Amino acid sequence: MLFNIPLLHAISYSDLSVTKAVLPTTAHPGETVAFTIVAYNGGPHEVFDITVNDVIPAEFTVTNANASAGSWSAPDWSIPYMTNNTSATLTITATINNGANGDVYNTASISASFPLTLDLYPSNNASTRTVTIENQGPLSNWTIMVVVLLIIAIGIFIKKMR
Repeated sequence: MLFNIPLLHAISYSDLSVTKAVLPTTAHPGETVAFTIVAYNGGPHEVFDITVNDVIPAEFTVTNANASAGSWSAPDWSIPYMTNNTSATLTITATINNGANGDVYNTASISASFPLTLDLYPSNNASTRTVTIENQGPLSNWTIMVVVLLIIAIGIFIKKMR
């Protein structure tokens, strides 16, 4: 017995997994992205005290979070209980901060603390997605020159048409 719990019930095995998606995968500062995280217990046993850890990168400001089970308090999503072959979903909506640029990686990972869960396939306990942030900086000198030449050409064309 372990803490008045039969040892058989204190140690369990199951296959916890997490998958993550992000839409859109390419965006600009000021735009919104949605991170969708799915926690899954593939069984064969139930698990308690599941934690999905997902540190949202500094390039984003979270505007909303909605969990189908449990609760989210950055950076952890706590799910009290999952039966065999069940899933839960968390959607985090965030705005891309001004000045953000380049590829930003975001990883979610899953674990359970009770019963002592021996995970059958630990390779599916983390999922990473990339958001490519394209910062639309000021126009280049080349772009400005092309626009000016186009305006001049249009002006000359209109003048000749009269």
